[in-house]
Amino acid sequence: MPLKVFESPLDDGLFFPAIAQLLRDAHGLAGTTMRLYDMVGIEVTTVYRFPDWVLDDADRRRHVAKMLATETAISSRYGVYSANRVLYEPRSEKREQLLGTPDVGHQDPAGDVCGSWVLVGDGADDFHKFLDAIEDLL
Repeated sequence: MPLKVFESPLDDGLFFPAIAQLLRDAHGLAGTTMRLYDMVGIEVTTVYRFPDWVLDDADRRRHVAKMLATETAISSRYGVYSANRVLYEPRSEKREQLLGTPDVGHQDPAGDVCGSWVLVGDGADDFHKFLDAIEDLL
């Protein structure tokens, strides 16, 4: 069944809830793919290329940092589990879908990032200060 993106005219005619769901699904698929590659020993490098205007504005930088924080957590693992699901998932029904959910230990409260991440574009070098507190964005 095709996704009707232009089903409801809002502002510029886009159906924002449908786009938001599509992007959530894409985040989940990308995270699952990264963890599968990690399980079989394939190293993946994800390159994010940002146009100049994306990192020029503080509000857009915050949105990019939130997106990177979410994608990093989704693509990470806690043992064999999704780190995002174990460490940050607020929906109990989603956490209950895990078989044998691990207890998060105080000595090891973080997961392992799968693959490498490269940020490219004007302003990307200065963007690290927005990522220093990336966990606060989750």
